Amino acid sequence: MASNLETPRIEVHRQFQRSIQLDADLLRADALAGYICQPSARHVLMVIAKQVNTSQQRAFTWTGPYGGGKSTLALALGQLAGGTPAIRQRARQALLINRDDEIATAFGKGKPWLVLPVVGRRQAAEEAIGQAIDRHAPMRGPKPTRGGRRDVVAELVRRAENPAHGGVLLVLDELGKLFEAAAAAGEDIYLFQELAEAAARVKGKLVIVGILHQAFEQYAARSGRETQAEWAKVQGRFVDVPVVAGTDEILELIGGAIRCEEPHAASRAVAKRIAQAIQERRPASPATLAESLDRCWPLHPVTAALLGPSSRRRFGQNERSVFGFLNSSEPLGFREFLASQHRKAVDYYSPARFWDYLRVNFEPAILASADGHRWANSAEAIERVEARFQEPHTSLVKAIGLIELFRNGSGVAASPEVLAECVTGFAASEISAALDELANASILIFRKHQSAWGIYAGSDFDIDEAVAAVKRTQAPALDEHLKRLAVLPPITARKHYSETGTLRWFERVVTTPESAAALVAKGSTAKAGRFLLLMPSADTALSQIEHTAKALAKQAGPLDLFGVPKGHHRLAEFASELAALEHVAAHNPSLEGDSVARREINARLEQLRGDLESILRDAFSRATWYSGTHRFEPKPEDGLFPIASQVCARVFDQAPHIFSELVNRDALSSNATKAQRFLMHRMVTHGTQAGLAFDGFPAKRVCITRQWQHWGCIARSEAVAASCHRTRRIRPDPP
Repeated sequence: MASNLETPRIEVHRQFQRSIQLDADLLRADALAGYICQPSARHVLMVIAKQVNTSQQRAFTWTGPYGGGKSTLALALGQLAGGTPAIRQRARQALLINRDDEIATAFGKGKPWLVLPVVGRRQAAEEAIGQAIDRHAPMRGPKPTRGGRRDVVAELVRRAENPAHGGVLLVLDELGKLFEAAAAAGEDIYLFQELAEAAARVKGKLVIVGILHQAFEQYAARSGRETQAEWAKVQGRFVDVPVVAGTDEILELIGGAIRCEEPHAASRAVAKRIAQAIQERRPASPATLAESLDRCWPLHPVTAALLGPSSRRRFGQNERSVFGFLNSSEPLGFREFLASQHRKAVDYYSPARFWDYLRVNFEPAILASADGHRWANSAEAIERVEARFQEPHTSLVKAIGLIELFRNGSGVAASPEVLAECVTGFAASEISAALDELANASILIFRKHQSAWGIYAGSDFDIDEAVAAVKRTQAPALDEHLKRLAVLPPITARKHYSETGTLRWFERVVTTPESAAALVAKGSTAKAGRFLLLMPSADTALSQIEHTAKALAKQAGPLDLFGVPKGHHRLAEFASELAALEHVAAHNPSLEGDSVARREINARLEQLRGDLESILRDAFSRATWYSGTHRFEPKPEDGLFPIASQVCARVFDQAPHIFSELVNRDALSSNATKAQRFLMHRMVTHGTQAGLAFDGFPAKRVCITRQWQHWGCIARSEAVAASCHRTRRIRPDPP
């Protein structure tokens, strides 16, 4: 299809090789180089511009899936409103705006705006906004406060009313992170209502744009009804604008990203035939579809058409996944394909190769997603084909499996005409014969109502229904669910160990309040401490569990800490799902001869256990902990290690510091036991002499450290021996 390539003549535009960092890229003159403004992106800006030009509505949220280009669009808006004259001109060109455009009237004329980009993290919203103000528009003198806290709303109003600015644009990228932090801390989000109301009343222009990955109310879905009602009230102050690129727009983006100097005249006929097949099933397809597909070469037209829908799945991130595929060096990816073509005629990146790419890099994630059943069914069929047939049979089944998986939204169907284009190097009669052989082998089936081929359903086992049935009929108590949680490694008191030489650790236990009370009443025989995370039932209020934790902390020993989790219902739901799925896997006889369903269940179990362990770690690191009369609020970045060291420092404040591993351990060797006993006698009889009057370096002397010498010189021998015994008793082996 092409001549030999001595140098790379196919490449992906460099603009698509990096992610946008809003606060870092705002002042970059080349940040929008190669940006392709799609109709959906212009529609978002038009909605905002009309509101700004004709009403007092100034607060908006952009909601769209991961990797949908929201941050890049926000960057373009920021540069249009507040860049230098040269940057504003480039932004107008990138957004296809003329001087009479409504978007230009709202943001692109007059004095530059003050643009305040905020990239959300798990922190208080006031703190994040305040940091952006200090970085981009610092103010002299004292900052306004209200109720002992910084009043960022007043600061924004003051800057918006400053005639030096055309307006103030506050862009809250990753706004969901700020919402998650507020929900986890049990704080309200009234600040956002104040921002929206201030933007509507201010004399100048103050526009708020928040960028979200899911609906506003979803961030409070696991909170109480009162909290959800409060969030819904705040949401009413914002106009939500969806940011979703269509399948045809994704094709335009791919075609614009791939730079090709290699002639490929033969591909135009293939693209035209695939486009015609799509337009027959999706009449709304643009008339230029064939040209768009051909610009995606060397991606096969079917591969290009399916790339957009595949990126919208749970394991994908939309445009980010599309360009990640084009640029990544993953096995069987696009870059590896291009590298392999440099010394030979360039062929298509076929649907079969795209299937192999997904299998190698994403199969566990796909199997654990809503597409898991169809993927498992196709994977099973492909294994059977590979055992019995060769080409073109294998490539045909891979193409059909891929089309079935992502056909919704693409318009592609596995018709005989499309399949004839998916496999190169074989005549139409050979393709037809191969399809018939696969049908006779019960691997493929022709669906007359769709006029297309499909994978023969090797399994009709409904995993979701089986799990739901177990939950309905055999729902065990919460305690039984919690027993299935992942066993997390213990927490060591690191600082305490470095300061004292004694390694102490704390077990992590997830339990109900009732079981925790029983553990306290029974007492602990463990030589370690315990972090006990109290997991209440769904109808237990947070205030109740907090009261229980405080009461248990006063009754228990000093090494037991009781935690009040944040967002605990999610953990209980995961534990219940895992218990039901494990029961289905172990006790359902229908799975014995169903390898497809077993493959899917095993993938779900693996994914669920990994998710559960991650949630469990987060629950421990974000919980509030009580020990005696003390209350601890760990920092997520530090975890529980500092708390463990603080507790040990308080409980073992009189224990000697011993840095000898021969002595400072729980189980000693026979030689170490003998040396220790001899050493203790020596401390009583020779405590006032340097080095306890040892000659040479016998095993008894190896046990001596500077601390031992110090104790032997200044303390009475009985106290030293008692402390030594106490330290040895509580000193465990490293876990």
